[in-house]
Amino acid sequence: FKQKTAYEIMPSLVGSEMCIREGFIPLLWGDVSLDPEKGCDIVSGDYIIEFLARELRPDKVIFGTDVEGIYRDPKDPTSLIPLIDERNLSDVRKFLKNTQKIDVTGGMIEKLNSIVRISKLGVLVQVISLLSSGNVYRAIKGEKIGTIVRI
Repeated sequence: FKQKTAYEIMPSLVGSEMCIREGFIPLLWGDVSLDPEKGCDIVSGDYIIEFLARELRPDKVIFGTDVEGIYRDPKDPTSLIPLIDERNLSDVRKFLKNTQKIDVTGGMIEKLNSIVRISKLGVLVQVISLLSSGNVYRAIKGEKIGTIVRI
């Protein structure tokens, strides 16, 4: 068994790109994957969309989470950060490093790192809650909900 590299996976992007060009909106998530060295590993959905964003350059990427966006203090619902840009990015990173618990994919700080790399490609990024009814539709339509990232 040999794990495929991103370059070997490239032909499989043709189907995804065709769907996007036809107006379909893909919904992606991470999963467990076989790994030749570890046996199995977690493939982060954040890394998957980062790869696709580099290859396909969409206008927008929406990150769905279990909270309304990115917060200064996750225990304070009034501390939602509506916009992250060059002016406040370093402060936001400090907040997240000091307040977030880390999961197997790196937690919210690693999610922010992926978001920033995608945003630096010129892609608008929005972080919303998937638990709030209608949020995906509202974000697709361009409503300013959750946290918007423009770096």
